[in-house]
Amino acid sequence: MSSTNEAHRPDAGRRLPSRRTVVAASAWSVPAIAAATASPAYAASTEGPVTIPPALTGVIGGGWSIYTNFGANGLPVGAATAARPTATAVPITVSPARATTVTLTLSGAGFSFFTVQTNAAFTPTQTVTVTTSPDGVAEVFVAIPPHSKGDTVATITATGNGGSAVSTLTAGTGFVYATGGHTPEGQTGNGASRNGVVWPTPLAIDERLSSVHASISSYLAITESGTVRTGGYNPFAEVGTGGQEVSVLTPIEPLKKDGTAFTDAVRAVVDTCGSEQGLFVVEDSAGDWWAVGEQVSNYLAIPGDTTGARSITQWERIGGNLPAKPATLSPNRYGDTLVWSLVDGTVWFSGYGGSFRNYSNGLPQSTTRGQLAQLMMPDGSPVTGVKRVHQSEDHSVMMLTTDGRLLYSGTQVASITPADYANPGDVQEIAGPPGEVVELWAKHPYDTNGAAYYAKTSDNTLWAIGSNGAARGYLGIGTTTATRTWAKVLVDDVKEMACGAHNLIVLDNSGDVWFAGLYEEGNPGMGTGLPATFPTPVKITTLPPNARTIASTWWDVPYIAY
Repeated sequence: MSSTNEAHRPDAGRRLPSRRTVVAASAWSVPAIAAATASPAYAASTEGPVTIPPALTGVIGGGWSIYTNFGANGLPVGAATAARPTATAVPITVSPARATTVTLTLSGAGFSFFTVQTNAAFTPTQTVTVTTSPDGVAEVFVAIPPHSKGDTVATITATGNGGSAVSTLTAGTGFVYATGGHTPEGQTGNGASRNGVVWPTPLAIDERLSSVHASISSYLAITESGTVRTGGYNPFAEVGTGGQEVSVLTPIEPLKKDGTAFTDAVRAVVDTCGSEQGLFVVEDSAGDWWAVGEQVSNYLAIPGDTTGARSITQWERIGGNLPAKPATLSPNRYGDTLVWSLVDGTVWFSGYGGSFRNYSNGLPQSTTRGQLAQLMMPDGSPVTGVKRVHQSEDHSVMMLTTDGRLLYSGTQVASITPADYANPGDVQEIAGPPGEVVELWAKHPYDTNGAAYYAKTSDNTLWAIGSNGAARGYLGIGTTTATRTWAKVLVDDVKEMACGAHNLIVLDNSGDVWFAGLYEEGNPGMGTGLPATFPTPVKITTLPPNARTIASTWWDVPYIAY
């Protein structure tokens, strides 16, 4: 990223131990990423002179994370760092127990041994010799290639102590993958702390997800049982550890202020496209809303909160100052305003009143913080019937009504404003794309005057309008120029989309994932040597098939859940 962006990142920090620390796996259960600490317990085996488990399971992409390419022989080349929490451990025992040498060989394209936890100078190999402890035990790890970069089954042969043993290692799909982007603070969720993840790497999450989400540079997953897992960049406290560490390298289960964990999380709504503030918001099964992260100008509408600016380090209930329960919300890029749609169809702004007029003349002018204001039409009547509201680049807001119309208000420059928007600062209806609009998203761009919106229609077509990222092409419409009319995103049969500051990812209904925009720190997840920009979306071929849901940090790390 640019030096301007890097200035937001502290240089040092500490990691708070997780309540549910994820450690090295002695054997993966497919597709779960199981957590188990390696121990000498298997030394009791007396089934042969040398013993390894006859069947092992692993995760596609498990172990290959950082700066990795593949050579003609199918083995990884370059400076690889294999992350131990997402690799497959092979326990070795000899009987009778004693210290002795054991040689292991490995077949299967892309598979490789590694024998230490940190591998900054790692050399991949399919043959390794280890010495067992006096108790007759040893351990090696196997890294498994990404989808399409090797096999999914390997054979391991161990020879030593006057005998041999064979194991079959079979790899399946993990629960969620990070595919690239800015990752030195643990955004890969597998214990690695290096930047430039150029291949999909599985997060060490051991439960199937109902959804995955991302903020400025951290992730949040809601499991099918209603628990929450978070990790990554945490100086704004959005990971919910109780502190403000720079790096949380493996997923944790954040707690509420009373010390309990979420057991009934339903959805997270704050982070559809990320923003430059650190904030996660979750709704529970009772319809109550909770947040961790930045609380600026009381934009979270917490009754009695007069502190102006603070970090919420554990989940707190929010929205109590609003006249009805929230339905959706959208944060502004610089963290002083939230835009809410409520279950009664009205739209409200909370936070710093001095920013409200950037969006609409139908909001009061105020220079004080902790304000709450309802959005009005030009005639002074309330905006009603809204089911989705999104803002982009702090100067515009777009709304989807219950009957499928689009409303818009803003003070953006004319070059990225919808062509039929006639009166700057007034809420008015604008033309939508062809068909019935059923979903609406917005981009939180890196660029000044970079507002953009996406609309999905009932025929699963995705459309874009606005800035195209200063020639970065992140709208995915086949060009690098802005558009003032709705242009089709060049992916068919769209299920959902997500975007960071420089990129767009799209999930189609067949489970394939597509990338558009700027190649930035490996964010397409397909290795190095790729074009600088992708104005036309390209399918990410290194991911396993049948993805279910996606997200992207503002710092361009896509997350793909299965």
